[in-house]
Amino acid sequence: MKYAAVVVAMSLLLAARAVCASSLVDDVERGRDAVREANVSALPDTASRAGAVDALVDHATQEGEGYLLGARLAGLGIELDKQAGPPGAGDRAILARQAGEVLKSQAKLGLGNRALCLLSGRPDPVSIERLLRLAEPGWSCAQGHAH
Repeated sequence: MKYAAVVVAMSLLLAARAVCASSLVDDVERGRDAVREANVSALPDTASRAGAVDALVDHATQEGEGYLLGARLAGLGIELDKQAGPPGAGDRAILARQAGEVLKSQAKLGLGNRALCLLSGRPDPVSIERLLRLAEPGWSCAQGHAH
């Protein structure tokens, strides 16, 4: 009888974790979609795009951390798509601040580095590393823990 109770309890726990993970992925996707819908990528420069993402995040007071992470990841993704070469000093500072906000969200959510890279929505998830290293040198998708 005790064995059956333990099995039921473990099953419920695993089901609850699966629901939480699904909810997080949905929230991240909604945040990324919000940035796309706001047409942030059409703005002319890094400062304008970063300001638009910041405004979107600031106005999302009822949204959870997953949504905010998704919006911030989408903003960094846009910058990766726009960059033809290394960012200038001013853009680098803006990108480092944005990357720092992504890493704060990662820590709040307790996500591992691999999970964060996969949640970025990038065709090559490791491509986000370059920008995250602006905030934390040595950061890697290969590391399995949040910093």
